Amino acid sequence: MKEGVMEFDEFNNIFQEYNKAKMDYLQNMNDGIVYQLLLTQK
Repeated sequence: MKEGVMEFDEFNNIFQEYNKAKMDYLQNMNDGIVYQLLLTQK
């Protein structure tokens, strides 16, 4: 039983790290798009 909980914990950590990385990537894309729009407004 304890082993299953530890495996789930490990999986959960990996899943959360993956989600954070995905959100960071999307944030960077968004920043890039906004920056590009601001540059092309002139």
